[in-house]
Amino acid sequence: MVASSVVKLVMRAAVIPLLLAMAACSGEAEPVAEPALDDIPVLVDMTNASMPMDAYGLSKEYGQLQSRARHLLIADCMQRFGLDFDMPDFADDWASGPGALSRQYGIWDAESAALYGYKTPPGIGDGGEAESQVWTDDEELVLYGSDDPSATYAGERIPTGGCGVEANERLLEGAPSQARQNNDLDLPQQLSGKAYFLMESDSRVIDVWAQWSGCMSEAGYDYADWREPNEDPQFHTEVAGEVEIATAVADVECKHAVNQLGVMYAVNVAYEERLIDENAEALSEVAAWIAESAERYEDIVAGG
Repeated sequence: MVASSVVKLVMRAAVIPLLLAMAACSGEAEPVAEPALDDIPVLVDMTNASMPMDAYGLSKEYGQLQSRARHLLIADCMQRFGLDFDMPDFADDWASGPGALSRQYGIWDAESAALYGYKTPPGIGDGGEAESQVWTDDEELVLYGSDDPSATYAGERIPTGGCGVEANERLLEGAPSQARQNNDLDLPQQLSGKAYFLMESDSRVIDVWAQWSGCMSEAGYDYADWREPNEDPQFHTEVAGEVEIATAVADVECKHAVNQLGVMYAVNVAYEERLIDENAEALSEVAAWIAESAERYEDIVAGG
């Protein structure tokens, strides 16, 4: 038996280009003119916050649907080889917890901070039992494929790349060939990541981070920006202690006091809107395919 973690599954089989990491957006960026802001909302709750890029297919519901469709396609493929394979379904991870922006700007909920500090509340994206998934050598062979293109199992040729790749190819049917060749099927996700990266280096965001730091200093905590408490080694424990909880509560109070959430959100939105304008044609093409693919995924799930 070979133990295989969720990370291994995602990296080797389950991820398709639509959900690739945003590696192309990393690295040192050239100076970019800061976009104008019409209004900066006062935000203390990010549960229902939405972003302009959401209109191009990056919804939690789409991710959940795609995950379930992939799960069923892989299971069907494995059954062709006589393998009763129960693959982890990541759809519940997509569906759990508040909106996608829930912690993108750090903790903000005072009640959660008072109970869990910087820890993620129970039941939000914890992945259930997927971490302990164990597969046999035969299951791994059929799931991931073989270096030998003529390899067979139970008298049937194993798909190139295994059942994981076969499922991904089904999910990508009808994708624009140019977009697929250029790895642009995850363009909304790439641009969303780039907008966030630009937001973090915007002078207005840096200024509000400094205000937050000053507020924390007055409360007795020495942190340069809001990310540092999350990385504080003393808080790397299973359960939040008194110091962590007190720090987290002060963190939330200071975020609200300087409207850090509102500033970060407004700037993030402005960069997304700019990138949408600059990539309108490509985004429209990908969005049309995403809408079509959602219908196919619904059919796959309904037939499963």
